[in-house]
Amino acid sequence: MPPHIQHSARTNRRARWRTLAGTAAAFALIATALPTAQADEVVSDTEAPQDATAPQPDAAAPAQPAPQMLDTDGPDALPSAFYAQPETLPASPGELIRQEDADFFLGPTRAVRLGSSATRIMYSSTTSHGELVGVTGTVLESKSSWQGEGPRPLVTYAVGTQGAANQCAPSVQGESGTNYESAAVNALLLAGYNVVVTDYIGLGTAGVHTYMNRLDQGHAVLDAARAATQAGIDTIDAESPVAVVGYSQGGGGAGAASELADDYAPELPLTAAVVGAPPADLQQVAAKIDNSIYYPFLVFALEGFSDRYGIDRSSILNEDGEQLFDEIASKCTLHALFSSTPVDSTTLTQDGASFTEVAQRAPFDEILNAQKLGIDAAPAVPTLINHSLTDDVIPYRTGRELAGRWCSAGTEVTFHHSLMPTHLGGYAGSFVPMLTFLNRQFAGKSSSNHCWQF
Repeated sequence: MPPHIQHSARTNRRARWRTLAGTAAAFALIATALPTAQADEVVSDTEAPQDATAPQPDAAAPAQPAPQMLDTDGPDALPSAFYAQPETLPASPGELIRQEDADFFLGPTRAVRLGSSATRIMYSSTTSHGELVGVTGTVLESKSSWQGEGPRPLVTYAVGTQGAANQCAPSVQGESGTNYESAAVNALLLAGYNVVVTDYIGLGTAGVHTYMNRLDQGHAVLDAARAATQAGIDTIDAESPVAVVGYSQGGGGAGAASELADDYAPELPLTAAVVGAPPADLQQVAAKIDNSIYYPFLVFALEGFSDRYGIDRSSILNEDGEQLFDEIASKCTLHALFSSTPVDSTTLTQDGASFTEVAQRAPFDEILNAQKLGIDAAPAVPTLINHSLTDDVIPYRTGRELAGRWCSAGTEVTFHHSLMPTHLGGYAGSFVPMLTFLNRQFAGKSSSNHCWQF
């Protein structure tokens, strides 16, 4: 092997292990940093609860078999018959199509079941092209008492990147205990919030997951809240105050939902928004993660946008690129990251252009610019933006610039710049400010308005 190739391979291995070490550290922090998260740990027979008043997990929660795939031939297989699109869709978005009992577990041991109940739902939503489709998700009812004023709120939660294959749907991974977002969902449930988690359009259901599509994601998040009020859960109805919350891809989904709410779902009593590490400018994100261990996110985006806008990806990718694309698109996020090493994207395209360069030219330049947050609308409710100063996936400047655009449009923005290292560390460090902000908003108290900084 030539010396420069050997050096590149060693550099890639070192970068990969630094990232994996940071990933492990971040998830360790998630497990230990918050009292609310610790409250739902299983207590052994010989260990007294730390707080007798804190909500405890179901004592007898025998592990149930994970959902079975209807067809195991490839990533397009549906998790079960529930996920099949109905022959006839409702005439409007946000309508409940079907529901069934489900489970949502904290961790792959599946020893702790979240909430007092979990209900899998399918509901109607609208694509960026105005087409109605069926979308799935999970409604989780909190078993904690609500300590705030007024009725118990509903959080419509937008998850971070799960993958592009149907087995990566949040509801599927929640039932198998492999959804890392169960940590944030757990924190919200323990604080007394009911939560609905969308699977997004094309994830779990037929079709391609339209990853990072602003309208698709925003609509799915808002319609999930609408559908949750129709599921017959005693503590959730049309009067339940609502918050949109998300981090990373979910920060984009929550941000889009908060911008779209007034026009798309004006009847929802939206009270607050929490937007973590928002990928508000996809050009900036592409440049940040190109050639890094996080390049699978660019593969997910290329798949989604190519499908939605009718682009033949073989006109962009060479044979090596197509092969890598198919391999990554079949994996869920953690598997994709842990099994990948940084790759030079110029070796994957027909003309030797990097993914950053592909993103900057037609047709992707116009497509990606259309996903930018803070251009045509802004949240009408108080909004918290969380962002790590050392985010290695979504540039810190991306979050700050979004805050500036929203402030200029009149949104009251609280900006929390986290000192937790990396993107995943920022996620671990976002729980406390998230809960503090939400608790204040639902108590009718104001939060710091940081718009003077921008």
